[in-house]
Amino acid sequence: MIKSDNLEIDEHGIYILRNNIKKEHIDFYQIHKVEIKREFRLRYWYISLLSGVFVLIVAVYWLSNFISDISYNAIRFSGDIRAPWLLFISLLIVAAMGIMIVKSSIEKTMILYLYLNKRFKRVSLLYLEKKGLVNELKIFLNKRIKTRVDSI
Repeated sequence: MIKSDNLEIDEHGIYILRNNIKKEHIDFYQIHKVEIKREFRLRYWYISLLSGVFVLIVAVYWLSNFISDISYNAIRFSGDIRAPWLLFISLLIVAAMGIMIVKSSIEKTMILYLYLNKRFKRVSLLYLEKKGLVNELKIFLNKRIKTRVDSI
């Protein structure tokens, strides 16, 4: 049996999990073809890439406006936090969020495609790739499914 956070494969078939709850069961005889490819982790990665770049551009624009308008007054160490410093920290947080969105949108991982009658299922193999179990999965599926397992 092969188990990950979103996939469980045993002798009876393939279970697609969501939050460790079995969402869907697929028998091996229902599967016509299986492919394992290295692709972007997100299905619509280009949308998240564009939104991340947009967030970064806005954050850099706001930061440049903030830095050009800054007044160099002496900082009092009386324990109170000034509003401009809070604005500066929040702009840095927005910029960090933009960087994380861009990073997650260009991340690649192994994806399992299960081709059924007129549809297909796309399952991420990130956990199995980290544990080094992708080859074990290929061998297991080659024994169970009559068609070949393609991998790129």
